[in-house]
Amino acid sequence: MAGIKVLSDEEYVKVPGGPYLYVSVGILGPSPYVYNVSIGMRQVTTLLRNSSGPIYATTWDVGSLGLTSNLMKIRSVVKDNMDKFINAWLSVNPK
Repeated sequence: MAGIKVLSDEEYVKVPGGPYLYVSVGILGPSPYVYNVSIGMRQVTTLLRNSSGPIYATTWDVGSLGLTSNLMKIRSVVKDNMDKFINAWLSVNPK
């Protein structure tokens, strides 16, 4: 819906930097639930001070940690964090 293309495996291997979006949701329960939501853009980078070769690094991220008795709240947090990523992506990739 935001215009961000999801790459097929064949397309992914052709894109420089091999970028991918990492989404992690961790929940500990029973209620009240402790949750951790993490969303990050990872891609191949090179360290200037260490030329041992390219590595994957997180180049953008957002996270949330909280306590709730409502599992739908966690879903809402994931959506809010995804919206933050979409807004950041659109700010550097205007349509």
